[in-house]
Formats: sequence, C-alpha cells, structure tokens
Amino acid sequence: MAITKKSDGKWLLDFYPIGRAGPQIKRVRDTKSQCLSLQKEIIAQYQNGEESKSAGKRDVRKLSALIDEWWKAKGQFLKYSKGRKQKLDNLCVGLKNPVASIMTTEQLTNYRAKRIEAGIKPNTVNRELDYLRAVFKYLIKTGKWHHKDPVSPIEKIKVPEGTLTYLTKEEQARLIKACEDSNNRHLYLIVLICLSTGSRWSEAESLKRDHVKNNAIQFGNTKSGKRRTIPISEQLFKLIRGHEPENKFRLFGGAVEAFENALSRAKINVPKGQLTHVLRHSYAVHFMMAGGNIVTLQRCLGHSTIMTTEIYLQYAPDHLEKVVELNPVSQFGFIV
Repeated sequence: MAITKKSDGKWLLDFYPIGRAGPQIKRVRDTKSQCLSLQKEIIAQYQNGEESKSAGKRDVRKLSALIDEWWKAKGQFLKYSKGRKQKLDNLCVGLKNPVASIMTTEQLTNYRAKRIEAGIKPNTVNRELDYLRAVFKYLIKTGKWHHKDPVSPIEKIKVPEGTLTYLTKEEQARLIKACEDSNNRHLYLIVLICLSTGSRWSEAESLKRDHVKNNAIQFGNTKSGKRRTIPISEQLFKLIRGHEPENKFRLFGGAVEAFENALSRAKINVPKGQLTHVLRHSYAVHFMMAGGNIVTLQRCLGHSTIMTTEIYLQYAPDHLEKVVELNPVSQFGFIV
C-alpha cells in the first residue's frame, strides 16, 4: 500500500486490497487521513462481502462480467435490448470497468457529474444509471450477486417538465394538406393514423395489413410490449385497406424525413425531440378538450399508469371551469 502526496497537494491512495493477484485501487483525496479511512472502508467491503456464496471464492468480477451475466439471463430478451446493452457497455468503459464488489456510489456520482459537464442531457444520464440499477436488482434477486448495490442510493436528477407541444386545428389542416402533396406515398396515411389513434410514429409505420381489421387497428410493436386495439372510422379503414403495401412484411415504408419536410412546408415549428411525437400529443390534447375520459385516453395511448396520462388532464374543459367555480372569491361572493 502507498499513500503519497501529489504535486497539487492532494493525496493518492494506491493499493491492492486482496493482494497483487486482485484489483489495484487508486483514489485521490484531500487529506492523508481521508485516504486511510477509505482504505479501511474498502478492505472492510472485501472482508464482509467478498466471499461469493455460490462459489466460495473471492468475487473479483469486473462490472463488464456482471453486465454480460445479466445480458445472457435477461437483457437479450428485452425490447430494445441491443441499444440498452450498448449503453451499459459504454457506461462500463466510462467507469474504466472497475471490480464490481468495490465499486462505490461516489464513483457513479462522479461519473454522472462528468457526463453532465460534457453536455449530456440529465434524462439521458438518469436512464443510463437506471439500466445499471436494473442489472444489480436482477442479479441480487436471482442470487447471483451478494454485495451492495452501489446504484440504489443515487437519486435521479430532477428535470423540469418541458413544454407540451400540440397542433391546433388549423395547424393540423395545413399539415395534412402538406402530407397529401408529399412525394412519399405513405406519409399521408401514417399521419392520419397517428392523429386518429394516438399511436407512436414507430407503431404506425411498422403496421402490417393484417393488423387492420373490422374498422380497428391492432398495435403490436408497442413500447410496453402489450398489444392494444383502437377503433378507427370506416373512411380511414377503407383508405388503409386500399393502400398498396410497401412489401409483404409491412404496409408502409420510412417517412420521417418526408414528415419533417411537410412540417416545414406547413410552416409549423416543433421543439427538438418532439418531431413525430407532436402528433401523439395533439391526439391526446384534443381528445381531452372534446370531453374525453382520462381512463379511456390512458388505454388508447397504452400508458402503464394513469399518472403518465394525467399531464393531459389540464386540457379537459371542466378542469378549468372548476378552477373558476371553486376558488374562494367565487364561492363566497366577494365580488358583487
């Protein structure tokens, strides 16, 4: 073990907690006493939890090994699994692939701070740590990890709610006309489906012909993995059934770029990150404005909890009326 003073006045702890055959630990602290305290803490972690219950050996697996074990047992079967695995691998590299049993919460919070300083959005950083949290949670649950979970104590970065953008009736009319005039033969119908059902763009774009039956659309490629069926008008049903499919596997071809061009021609500005999602917001907002039921909307949108759908509750007509009706000035007749 070595504790040495650096040129900047800080102290470096450099030692092998389980001998040269194990991992090398390097940490920088402000004082020598902090280094000594940290050394004791790390050694205690090894003494109290290093023995693997399953193998009876010291657990010196690196973080990458845990991620791989989670991937083989569960991760590869999840939706968007490859993207999640890539993010976990990147996180592992960013942390320099530490020995998992001595990885600390402090290491993770420092990593998070560096990501934020590098301009990465808080939501993205929160998601990365959520993925890692899920790895530890699963391995602990299945008895494949017998040490502390360093991610659990970390609270998510609070992110202010962004502006919910939706299209007015006039904007929707301009957009639909621009889509009708597009050279992309799929765009018009994809937009009509999104505005008629509240589907995500990916759900509409990946539809197959046999998903459209009896004046209804069944969405199977959903974020939650659960199918949902939404009724549509007979007019839209006939348009879809009469559309020449892109191929035998799907009704539509890609149309995101054509949609962006249509928005531009319709002179509609959409915030970054809400390009196609503005259609889903527009469906939900106008559904509530017309007196729709919040529980019905939840089912149409496929939200797993009503709390997610409640962001649209403010657009219900009676929602604002009650504010005027129930405030103390109105209730007690202070204005005569």
